[in-house]
Amino acid sequence: MLPEGRIDITVKWGEGRCHGVEVRSHRPLGVWQALVGKPVDEALALAPLLSSICSGAHGLAAVRACESALGIQVEPQQDRLRELLVGVEALENHLWFWLLTAPPLLGLPPRASELKAARQCLAALRAATGAGSRWARLGGVEASVSSAKVETASSALRALGVPMSAPSSMSGLRGQGGVVGQLFDGLLQQGLERVGVSTTALMADLDVHTVANELQRSADFARAPVIDSSPRECGPLASSRGHPLVKDAETQFGRGLAARLCARWVETCATMAAIVEGLNDLGDLRPVNESRRSSGHGAASARTSRGPLLHAVTLEQGRVVSWNAVAPTEWTFHPRGAVHEALLGLTAGDPRVLASWVIASFDPCVSCEARVEQG
Repeated sequence: MLPEGRIDITVKWGEGRCHGVEVRSHRPLGVWQALVGKPVDEALALAPLLSSICSGAHGLAAVRACESALGIQVEPQQDRLRELLVGVEALENHLWFWLLTAPPLLGLPPRASELKAARQCLAALRAATGAGSRWARLGGVEASVSSAKVETASSALRALGVPMSAPSSMSGLRGQGGVVGQLFDGLLQQGLERVGVSTTALMADLDVHTVANELQRSADFARAPVIDSSPRECGPLASSRGHPLVKDAETQFGRGLAARLCARWVETCATMAAIVEGLNDLGDLRPVNESRRSSGHGAASARTSRGPLLHAVTLEQGRVVSWNAVAPTEWTFHPRGAVHEALLGLTAGDPRVLASWVIASFDPCVSCEARVEQG
């Protein structure tokens, strides 16, 4: 896997407030050019390896884009299997946030042993599908889901404190205990619930056609993507804003830390429920073996824990002519996007602590540190 790069943020602080923010991404967005010239099957095998973060989602977006380019239509249940496997990956990312990223914000040790146990359960869920590790193949794969194994793994996850539904109010969230209840208690005790408010437009669903057209015009679009000249905020707040818990947090505290973290918990629980219920409904699956054209252009998206991911490809005679991708981090960490706005509104407090909370609430997929400049 190639290095994921980093994001550097400078917070300019003076007279008790932030008066300037610079967001600089050093992510190697041109890595997809390594696939140009390769046969499509080889490119699909390599695509997930070009990203150590959300590799499954990259594999799903990649195979969907190539199937679109080649005119291949898989059975709905086959695509559902793929989505559920990527859902397992998203759930792992959410649990990584709650168990490793969040506790140190409160001065607590990370819960590495709990994450290790959870990851073992998630591996068992993947194995229960019988799809193998190379499931992102043109036309799909053979799979046979074991409901008994799904139940065993999901029961173990629930025992570790991963429920299948979120409470409907902030009071219910604080009362449920565990690391999540502890996090929100600490957030409110420190008076941070209104920190990091942003009014940047939310993007729950990606307009694949529009973004693919922008990428065709210029691959540089992926470095600072916009819609109608404006950045977008991706992630749980965009996709779960209608949930009662998120509405309650936003009504009380605005679109800041509390609302954003509530939305992540809603997504965590909803992802868990979707995986368990979805896998039990799948049954036995077979790939399609239909003839296909050898050339075409296609684009497709896949959901990650941080928002929608898009891949756009052009194939000629079964080989890759162009390949580009836009990840949710590029939207949210746009130089003048949601993170920029959330940091720019900081006042009254330790700027390093405040910036750490805000950045963590957006859950960047790469190393991201804020440097504070006084004056």
